[in-house]
Amino acid sequence: MIDKKLTSTDKPKIWVISDTHLISQDLYLDGPAFQKMRDTAAGKDLDHQEYALTALVRKAIVDKPDAIVITGDLTFNGELKSAERLAEIFQPLTEHGITLLPVPGNHDINDGWAREFSQERQYLTKQISPEDWKRIFSASYDKAYHEDDSSLSYSVLLNDNYRLILMDSCIYGEQASTSAPNTNGRLSEAEFAWLEDELLDAQRQNQRVVYFMHHNLYAHHKMVYRGFVLDNADRLQELFAKYQVKLAFTGHIHAQNIAGPMNDCPAVDIATGAYSVAETNYGEAIFSNEGIDYQYQTLEITDYLTDSEKKSLGIDNFNKYLTQVFRETDNAQNSTKRFDQADVPAVHEFMFKMNYNYFVGMSLYNREEKENLATSRPYQLLVKNLPGMKNYFAEFWQIKQDSRKLHIRY
Repeated sequence: MIDKKLTSTDKPKIWVISDTHLISQDLYLDGPAFQKMRDTAAGKDLDHQEYALTALVRKAIVDKPDAIVITGDLTFNGELKSAERLAEIFQPLTEHGITLLPVPGNHDINDGWAREFSQERQYLTKQISPEDWKRIFSASYDKAYHEDDSSLSYSVLLNDNYRLILMDSCIYGEQASTSAPNTNGRLSEAEFAWLEDELLDAQRQNQRVVYFMHHNLYAHHKMVYRGFVLDNADRLQELFAKYQVKLAFTGHIHAQNIAGPMNDCPAVDIATGAYSVAETNYGEAIFSNEGIDYQYQTLEITDYLTDSEKKSLGIDNFNKYLTQVFRETDNAQNSTKRFDQADVPAVHEFMFKMNYNYFVGMSLYNREEKENLATSRPYQLLVKNLPGMKNYFAEFWQIKQDSRKLHIRY
């Protein structure tokens, strides 16, 4: 029998990233059409992800995690060339014994928005079919312990003690689409049946299960959850309670946030911040017989680029660049028409800091910080002129656990 374990070590290490939203450089030329995409990309970096992912791969070759998991939205809008390019970027991991383990996101499979751009026009480009996905990431599925015939879900034995279950939570048709991708996700009856078989098999083999999917297990923000939380998350939570699954990794919401356990479900849901938004980040999880230690990490991509690549990139500090993109996007999205112009800079700065801190997992404020924020002039102006923002920011201040580190004990 072929040994399907990724490693025999007692302390394996994996990295988790999400929402890379790569668009292959072969698919666009600068011009009005692609600029419109930049302007409506909600803070995503579209121009430099090839460099950003190349840097991550080079860092991984140095640090040697056993696997890198991507929890969906690998591509910008499901362009076949983008998925092929991402697989090419990650290919060097193979010769260093590092396994890439992707799960699809709502933008990846049969996405009717798949386009290429040339100056003032955009054109349809080939979408990723489920068959394409399995072909492109065949090296990943070759590592599968079991595969679900009804979806792109699969399981992997990390070592003797841990089983990784990577679920396809996305809704897409069997054929190429002409419409927008579904934002929401759900597990089908067939997927639930396969998943329970996996959980039961892992239980029989005394293996702990770590679960991965694109959509969230819990609401990470009570005002921003529709289309993000799995449609039938309550059923999944019940299954996790039955089999005592303690950890799930998700993405989709683009914000780094840890939620749970809740609703009688023992699982913690780590929503990994988007690799293409705010700062280049990844989660590092180290497994042992005693438990799992998780730590949010960042990298400065220019530390892993050649001189010629740095010159072509033209950015000295990539994380500062991503922060500036986030700031500009945040300012553009938040209307300040009701405010005196003299107050606008301070209001923009307040909203930027609140949103940025949430996206990078730094919204664990102490009591004094919360009081200072709630009594600040920008917040009082926001409550007066945009009353709905009160509840929006109040959710940030309800966070009671660190979203950048976690220890799970078994």
